[in-house]
Amino acid sequence: MNDTPRVWYVTGAGRGLGRAVTVAALTAGDTVVATARDTRSLDDLARRYPGQLRSPRST
Repeated sequence: MNDTPRVWYVTGAGRGLGRAVTVAALTAGDTVVATARDTRSLDDLARRYPGQLRSPRST
């Protein structure tokens, strides 16, 4: 098993399946570059996973 953190590019990360994939990747310790129609929907994740989530508002 590879323990190297990965970088994910997720569109639609603000809700639904995109959000679920984003949370799973962040929980695994990976970095996520996320886009969403309303990037404010990512603010809670940016606070919960500092330094792991990249988006137009949280870089």
